[in-house]
Amino acid sequence: MSMITFNHQRRSFCLSIIFLFYVSFSILGCSASTDDGEIFEVKEGESIAIKLDHQTSPAEQYTQYIKDYNGKEVYAVHVKNRAAIKLYDLASGELFEEIKIPTTGPDAINSVGHFYIHNQDSIFLNQGLLFKLVLVNRSMEKLDVYDLMPDDIDWDPNTYRTTSTDLASLTFDMKRDFVVINNSIKTQTIPYLYPLDPKMTNVEGLIISVDLASKSFYKFGDFPEEMKNKVWGGFLSLYFLRENSEKGESILSFAASENIFVYNNSQKFNSIYYASSNKIKKISHYVKSDPVQEQEMDYYMNMPVYGGIYHDEKNGYFYRIAKYPNGDNYDPYKSDFLDPMANPRDFCIIVLDKDYKKVTEFDIKQPKDGVYYDMCFANENGLYIPYVDLNNEDVLYFKNFKVYDTK
Repeated sequence: MSMITFNHQRRSFCLSIIFLFYVSFSILGCSASTDDGEIFEVKEGESIAIKLDHQTSPAEQYTQYIKDYNGKEVYAVHVKNRAAIKLYDLASGELFEEIKIPTTGPDAINSVGHFYIHNQDSIFLNQGLLFKLVLVNRSMEKLDVYDLMPDDIDWDPNTYRTTSTDLASLTFDMKRDFVVINNSIKTQTIPYLYPLDPKMTNVEGLIISVDLASKSFYKFGDFPEEMKNKVWGGFLSLYFLRENSEKGESILSFAASENIFVYNNSQKFNSIYYASSNKIKKISHYVKSDPVQEQEMDYYMNMPVYGGIYHDEKNGYFYRIAKYPNGDNYDPYKSDFLDPMANPRDFCIIVLDKDYKKVTEFDIKQPKDGVYYDMCFANENGLYIPYVDLNNEDVLYFKNFKVYDTK
């Protein structure tokens, strides 16, 4: 097979910020004390502004934060209806490169959703419903194809139905990690089962590790005991993978659990850590066996929900998203997991240290004329949360928040 190429050259660069205009917003509860009296303070930093081209929506589903792409810090977006990956420079806010995905002819690569750019010569494209992962270079030449369909699966390609708990599709974006380690990759799967079927929460193997040389793979990780054999609906049954590369650990954050679950570098379950707030009520499971869409959305919008975890590796902080209920005014036909700007909620950001101990939390209140959502990223400057001014959707802002230990 064609080996993945790695770029070891170290680069440094200064991040300059573009301000087109300032959008007012409020942060609630910006400092907090832990039980042992340590004081942490959250401060707002400088925002980043991305000037989107006319083809790119601020609510695109397939995105990636790239710390170093040929010396640039980059926000990459797959504009699916244009079959193009757009690369925006976070320092200037400008579009500087476009990678076209061929959809016709002998070299066509269809049904692509998620993508991961390791470097210019190693780009992974996820063909979700084909259950294939394609490795290409910058010119979209296929270097290898990985077929992740298990043998002898109960699968009907005409109806896209299965009763198997083994069939799962890959999913990765800014909420969910895709990690290249030596000559293997690790990422998250989503069971290909009806989310109102309680059997879904009994699936074993929520994280997949693929050996790129042998093309073999294995899965590990499962739902927490309190979620098993229960119905949570299509949104509260979601989960999010974050890799702790420093320790070689895999972290799962479940939408319906106040805890996070850590697997060690041997892919064995290690520990449970509390990662919530006393302001957030415990989530109860869904009780209706066959709800209409409005009923399921009513349940979801009246529950808190946990999102992804983001890692500031340099300073050792983990940021976990938690959304407060918003059952008063919402569209029953839209989900924020399908449209990041639909039915916005206020956030709680739960901050953990390098050992997954909670150190503080702070709130982000939704502004009147804009919306935050949780396709975030973290670096040495703290947590960056996307924000859209609904009066100017040609600009995508990343608002910055950083935690300081004031001792």
